Amino acid sequence: MFSARSVELLRGDPIIVIAMPLGAAFVVTMSGMLAFAGLWFLTLIS
Repeated sequence: MFSARSVELLRGDPIIVIAMPLGAAFVVTMSGMLAFAGLWFLTLIS
């Protein structure tokens, strides 16, 4: 049971390693796009 659980953890690790940077990049790009849209909207108003 212990060996099977360790194999499961090892199998799940790459997914976490790949998903975390992807999520961080997604959040950064989304916030950047929102900031860009906000600035563009402000320039439109003024």
